[in-house]
Amino acid sequence: ERLRLGESLLGMGDALGALRLLEPLRATHPGEPNLEILTARAYYAGAQLGRARAVPEPLVRAQPGG
Repeated sequence: ERLRLGESLLGMGDALGALRLLEPLRATHPGEPNLEILTARAYYAGAQLGRARAVPEPLVRAQPGG
């Protein structure tokens, strides 16, 4: 599964490789929580902090009290 491969790439320090894999998945699986969190982690690891923060914001807002 591509999500696991993205996790592996991120674990090996390849944030850009993980993002190249994850971004197309986000287009076909919008709002999927595990995918969004992994994407945010990849952005964070790649020092793209604004994007790292923006990706999970809709998930937080969707939670009660978010």
